[in-house]
Amino acid sequence: MNEHGEVQRFIVVERDISERIEIEKKLSDEVKKSARATKAKSEFLANMSHEIRTPMNAIMGFSEILLESEKRNEQRSLLHLLHKSAGNLITLINDILDYSKVEAGKLTLIEEPFDLRELVESSTALCAYQANKKDLKLLVDMPLDIHAHVIGDRGRINQILLNLIGNAVKFTEEGHILIKITEKRTPQGNVYCFDVIDTGIGIPEERLPHIMDKFEQVDNSITRKYEGTGLGLAISKRLVQMYGGDLSVTSTLGSGSCFSFSLKLCQQTPDHDTNYDLAGINVLLIDSYLPRVTLFKSIAQAMHFNVTHVPNVKALEEANFQETNFERIIANIQTEEDRALIFKLKPSLTSSEMHILFMAPYLLDGTESNRDEKSEVLHQPITHRKLFNLLYSDPLSSSANQSKPQKDLRGVKLLVAEDSSVNRILISKMLSKTGIDLTIAEDGVIAVEHYQKIKPDMVITDISMPNKDGFSVTEDIRNLQQSQDYPWCPIIAFSAHALEEEQGRSTEVGMNDYLTKPVQKTDLLNMISKWVS
Repeated sequence: MNEHGEVQRFIVVERDISERIEIEKKLSDEVKKSARATKAKSEFLANMSHEIRTPMNAIMGFSEILLESEKRNEQRSLLHLLHKSAGNLITLINDILDYSKVEAGKLTLIEEPFDLRELVESSTALCAYQANKKDLKLLVDMPLDIHAHVIGDRGRINQILLNLIGNAVKFTEEGHILIKITEKRTPQGNVYCFDVIDTGIGIPEERLPHIMDKFEQVDNSITRKYEGTGLGLAISKRLVQMYGGDLSVTSTLGSGSCFSFSLKLCQQTPDHDTNYDLAGINVLLIDSYLPRVTLFKSIAQAMHFNVTHVPNVKALEEANFQETNFERIIANIQTEEDRALIFKLKPSLTSSEMHILFMAPYLLDGTESNRDEKSEVLHQPITHRKLFNLLYSDPLSSSANQSKPQKDLRGVKLLVAEDSSVNRILISKMLSKTGIDLTIAEDGVIAVEHYQKIKPDMVITDISMPNKDGFSVTEDIRNLQQSQDYPWCPIIAFSAHALEEEQGRSTEVGMNDYLTKPVQKTDLLNMISKWVS
């Protein structure tokens, strides 16, 4: 520029950025392509889940109904295998769906109040059938002073436990699986530490760093022998990390493994101060399995009752207990001869008419063939609460094995909307002996018409239906209740999609709960009982 501010010369720097723009465009296209692929994969998995769950609902449901009526052992065994195989397939589908959510960053936790003790015991009980087929002992060490009423994602914690306990059962051929829970109380909340310890095949040291990677198994031979996708541990590890913890493993090849994790859970409400002092009660334990005896003695020490242990009936016959009067006798026996001998010796062991508790595995046909009026069956898993309830109760009363009676559902008016003819037949069969007044509609339009005619006590509706889907059915019913004074009733979603987005929308439109296909008869009845006053 000159002194008058006029530009006389200028310099132009030119750079060809065509290549950079092209690279940026390609990167942008790849990102969009990847996002579309991820979305397409998620939609494909969701659709496949729906298509598989619908027929699986019929397979699992009808096999369950047949099991209720079939008495022949051979046929029952085949039906159990059918039912178990269907359940395994559903587990596989769930693992694939969950891992797709992990990859997409869509795996979420639901915060709700629940009973941690009940969850641990029910998770372990679900694995009892497979454990007892292999003659494995299931032990639960969860002291009664642990605060059990907590807030967290019950379903996801159950998933972690089932993965770890199921793996322990799968890879253990003899011995036991111990589920041990301890509690650390901090100002920020309670930390619950879980250990799942088995006496199984163990893991080679060089495989330990990779055992929780996706699709990993110990080696190819294990994959062929034991089956599985290798996703369970990867999903469990991610779930534990979402709670701010970590899933770790220690193992000795040929001796067993210990999987450990911790969860920080808030207390729901302070637990009631129950008095677990059983001082003065004398218990005779007849059991040769030392790890179970050790657990039993630790429970006795915590509850202050006295336990006398003998390994078998022969040792009992040789012992002298004339100065001890036992309030309870708990026995693990193998033969009818041993059983008869215990009853013969009973008058010299106690002056009470109490029942003898015989340890027994889960029985295939659901019956207690060896039970009589003088004995009770103590099923696996052995837990602190189960033993307390047995020892605290009246010795002459029936044991804690009795289940709560099902709520009387006779006369309940139930409307079910389901477009699958097979599922309509299945639901009718499941509810045929309950006394429920059942009306079934084959699509959403007919469901709304039936609702206006019969004014049901409860509605269960499929989500995906022709003419009108379950969301629209719910919106129509809720509008009728508001505008035309129809009585309120609970509406339950019934779907083969196991997607959190769908469950969220069901709540938004006014549904009260959610049933995922395939549904078991017990789950269906429990859902009806839960919502029918």
